[in-house]
Amino acid sequence: MKQTRKTLGVLRSKSPLFTVIALVMMVNTGCGNPLMKELLRSPVEDYSVPPEPPVYAVGDTGPAGGIIFFVDTTDAYPGFNYLEAAPTDLGTSTWAINTYATTSISGTLTTMGSGAANTALIVGTAGTDAPAAYACDDLSLNGYTDWFLPSQAELNEMYSNRVSIGGFGIGGYWTSSETNSSYAWNQSFSGGLQGSYSKNLTYSVRAVRAF
Repeated sequence: MKQTRKTLGVLRSKSPLFTVIALVMMVNTGCGNPLMKELLRSPVEDYSVPPEPPVYAVGDTGPAGGIIFFVDTTDAYPGFNYLEAAPTDLGTSTWAINTYATTSISGTLTTMGSGAANTALIVGTAGTDAPAAYACDDLSLNGYTDWFLPSQAELNEMYSNRVSIGGFGIGGYWTSSETNSSYAWNQSFSGGLQGSYSKNLTYSVRAVRAF
């Protein structure tokens, strides 16, 4: 009976005409059968296929109003399919202040897909004493609050697609990848050079999100 109901559900999801045909067939093959009566009385579950999620390309506007700058075409990152950059910078700030300007926040990585975990670690450890990461973590844009400071590899991907994203300055931008107790990775958007700079210096910040 369960399989028959599922079949009816599929038929109904396709077209009301199919449901009518199915009911007529059941009547013609034995409406007096208790199983047929039960099927005619019971509600039919909807087994219609949900719509496919939207597909994005680099340069498209993402769901949060930012710009898509990375598409995982090889399913290399199980946690997300896209990276979306905020449409504008969050201004400039230091990477860290006070004690954390010279104290290591151990555990940050440089790889693609590590920016969100880096940011959570930095903010969870230093809070507002890590202004660049905190600004990204605190961002709310178009109802989305899952923003983070990109890792070294993620920022380099942003640099590669800077024309599609737009709005960048020509100076340096912070990453969420720490080098050591006093330095963190930074990238110039005038020539793409990546380097390790003192965490108490002021550079630009652009938030990203993964989905």
